[in-house]
Amino acid sequence: MLAIVISFIITAAITLGLGLAYNPVNAFAMIGTGIVIVLVAIYILMYAACIGYFAASRNRKGEAGIRSCTWSSLCWASPRSCPPG
Repeated sequence: MLAIVISFIITAAITLGLGLAYNPVNAFAMIGTGIVIVLVAIYILMYAACIGYFAASRNRKGEAGIRSCTWSSLCWASPRSCPPG
Protein backbone atom coordinates (compact mmCIF):
# COMPACT_ATOMS: atom_id res chain seq x y z
CA MET A 1 0.00 0.00 0.00
CA LEU A 2 2.84 2.37 0.85
CA ALA A 3 4.46 1.79 -2.55
CA ILE A 4 1.22 2.72 -4.33
CA VAL A 5 0.89 5.95 -2.34
CA ILE A 6 4.54 6.91 -2.94
CA SER A 7 4.21 6.09 -6.65
CA PHE A 8 1.08 8.24 -6.87
CA ILE A 9 2.74 11.18 -5.12
CA ILE A 10 5.84 11.03 -7.35
CA THR A 11 3.73 10.69 -10.50
CA ALA A 12 1.43 13.55 -9.53
CA ALA A 13 4.39 15.80 -8.65
CA ILE A 14 6.17 15.13 -11.94
CA THR A 15 3.01 15.52 -13.99
CA LEU A 16 1.85 18.72 -12.31
CA GLY A 17 5.36 20.16 -12.23
CA LEU A 18 5.94 19.66 -15.94
CA GLY A 19 2.36 20.61 -16.82
CA LEU A 20 2.62 23.92 -15.00
CA ALA A 21 6.15 24.71 -16.19
CA TYR A 22 5.47 23.85 -19.83
CA ASN A 23 2.26 23.49 -21.79
CA PRO A 24 0.44 20.15 -21.49
CA VAL A 25 1.50 18.90 -24.93
CA ASN A 26 5.22 19.43 -24.26
CA ALA A 27 4.90 17.95 -20.77
CA PHE A 28 3.18 14.85 -22.19
CA ALA A 29 5.91 14.51 -24.83
CA MET A 30 8.65 14.80 -22.21
CA ILE A 31 7.03 12.21 -19.95
CA GLY A 32 6.41 9.87 -22.88
CA THR A 33 10.01 10.17 -24.05
CA GLY A 34 11.31 9.43 -20.57
CA ILE A 35 9.08 6.39 -20.18
CA VAL A 36 10.13 5.01 -23.58
CA ILE A 37 13.82 5.43 -22.77
CA VAL A 38 13.40 3.59 -19.46
CA LEU A 39 11.35 0.77 -21.00
CA VAL A 40 13.78 0.25 -23.88
CA ALA A 41 16.68 0.11 -21.41
CA ILE A 42 14.83 -2.52 -19.35
CA TYR A 43 14.08 -4.50 -22.53
CA ILE A 44 17.76 -4.49 -23.57
CA LEU A 45 18.93 -5.50 -20.10
CA MET A 46 16.37 -8.31 -19.99
CA TYR A 47 17.62 -9.76 -23.26
CA ALA A 48 21.25 -9.47 -22.14
CA ALA A 49 20.37 -11.27 -18.91
CA CYS A 50 18.60 -14.05 -20.85
CA ILE A 51 21.60 -14.53 -23.12
CA GLY A 52 23.91 -14.70 -20.12
CA TYR A 53 21.64 -17.08 -18.26
CA PHE A 54 21.25 -19.56 -21.09
CA ALA A 55 24.95 -19.37 -22.02
CA ALA A 56 25.86 -20.17 -18.43
CA SER A 57 23.33 -23.00 -18.21
CA ARG A 58 24.82 -24.59 -21.33
CA ASN A 59 28.30 -24.31 -19.86
CA ARG A 60 27.11 -25.94 -16.62
CA LYS A 61 25.95 -28.92 -18.66
CA GLY A 62 29.44 -29.32 -20.11
CA GLU A 63 28.66 -28.17 -23.63
CA ALA A 64 30.95 -25.67 -25.31
CA GLY A 65 29.36 -22.48 -26.53
CA ILE A 66 25.77 -21.69 -27.41
CA ARG A 67 24.14 -24.09 -29.88
CA SER A 68 20.46 -23.89 -30.51
CA CYS A 69 18.00 -23.52 -33.35
CA THR A 70 19.69 -20.22 -34.28
CA TRP A 71 22.48 -22.18 -36.00
CA SER A 72 20.11 -23.11 -38.79
CA SER A 73 19.36 -19.46 -39.46
CA LEU A 74 23.04 -18.47 -39.21
CA CYS A 75 24.40 -21.29 -41.39
CA TRP A 76 21.82 -21.50 -44.15
CA ALA A 77 24.27 -20.19 -46.77
CA SER A 78 26.97 -22.76 -46.01
CA PRO A 79 25.55 -25.87 -44.32
CA ARG A 80 28.98 -27.55 -44.14
CA SER A 81 30.18 -24.92 -41.65
CA CYS A 82 27.38 -25.74 -39.22
CA PRO A 83 28.24 -27.92 -36.26
CA PRO A 84 26.42 -31.26 -36.06
CA GLY A 85 23.28 -31.42 -33.97
